[in-house]
Order: sequence, then C-alpha cells, then structure tokens
Amino acid sequence: FETLQKLNNMDARFSADDPGRMRMVEPARCSQIHVKVADKFAGSETDLLAVCRKIGGRWETFRKRYPDDLPVNVDVQTWRQRQAKLIAPIESQRTLIIIMFGIISLVAPMLVLVIFLIIVVQKIPDIGVMKAIGASSEGVAGIFLAYSAAIGLVGAAVGAVAGCLFVWYINPIHDWLGRNFGFQVWNPETFMFEKIPNEVHPQTVLWIVIVAICASVVGAMIPAVRAAMLQPVEALRYE
Repeated sequence: FETLQKLNNMDARFSADDPGRMRMVEPARCSQIHVKVADKFAGSETDLLAVCRKIGGRWETFRKRYPDDLPVNVDVQTWRQRQAKLIAPIESQRTLIIIMFGIISLVAPMLVLVIFLIIVVQKIPDIGVMKAIGASSEGVAGIFLAYSAAIGLVGAAVGAVAGCLFVWYINPIHDWLGRNFGFQVWNPETFMFEKIPNEVHPQTVLWIVIVAICASVVGAMIPAVRAAMLQPVEALRYE
C-alpha cells in the first residue's frame, strides 16, 4: 500500500527545510476506500444504502472531532451508484428486452382465444345438452373460464420454475456452452462483471404468474361468452 502511495504521489510529504523528516507537511493519503460488507447486507440495494448511511454518519462524527485535519468532500456510495454509468445501459437493455417479450406475450391471449373458440365449436352439442337439462349460462361460461385459469396456472407455474432454474444456473450453463461450443455471450472485460447477474426477485416472479393467469382467462373470455349465449335448440338442431 505504501508503494502504491509513492507511485501515485500520495505518500507523506515533509518540509524541505527538515532533513530529518520530522515536520510533516502533508500526511499519506488515498483517494478511495472500498468496503466489503457481509453477505446478509449485500442482497439488496436497500440494505447497501442503509450501510452507506451508517458509514456516512460515522465519518461525519469523526470529521467533526478533527475538523482541521480531514477533508470535507467525502462521498459514500454503493457499488451501483459508483458504477451508475456502466449499469444504466445494462438496465436499459433489460427494459428493452422486457418490452419485447411483453409484446410477444400479447400473442398468448390470442392463441388461447383461437384454441377455446375451436373447443367451443367442438363442444356445441355438449353445451346444448347441459343447457337443456338446466345448466345456466353463467355456469357454462364459468366452466370455460375455470378451464382457462387452470391452464394458465399450470403454464405459469411450469414457466416460473423453469425460468428461475435457468437464471440460477445461467453462469454454469454459459461456461458449459463456452467450453464445448465456443459460444460466449457474456464478456467480463466488456461488462466489468465477473459473472452474469442472476438475481431472482420473488415479487417479479409472482407478478408474472398473476399476469399469465389473467392473460389466459382474458383470452378465453369471448369463447366463454359465446358458449354461454348458445340456446339449447340451436346447439342441438344438427344432432
């Protein structure tokens, strides 16, 4: 550390009139101090900000005790704040990918709509029989909506589990692809991260599951209404 201070002209300086180097003009110094926090505090930005506030408070107390010997312009930042210029483009890319997949996901309700229209057409005789023996329109519509909700729930659950597993193991998968096929998407030298960030936020996963189920139900809404509006005579006239 002392050698680095000398190489950067940040070592202690003594008066030129003091050959014995007893009268210090400027003490040895550094420009940055990196603090590594425990794993339990490194999980979220909120925890890191709380640590920053504590460090900042301790520094202010220390500076007030020695007002003439310490610099004033000391800024305590998290690694995200310090690397904001680097992280901002990555966040923008992630937002763009989310928008693209959101647009692609709009196809899902249309597929559910088409599939359930076909199911309703195939089940017209059965719907007619059910309504002829007393089934209500709301009950018939509820059957198709419950069916679509079940499909959405199963699909969302399978997708959420598969997605979480893929994100958790994305670095070993990426390393395996690089070793066996020479396929490398993430370059640590470019992004200045040793590994691909693979955080999974439970709230985000929960919202995706809810939206997937709702999309499935919305897609089956028109076929369910059509099935509910069928009259028994009309449904059974070709039988």
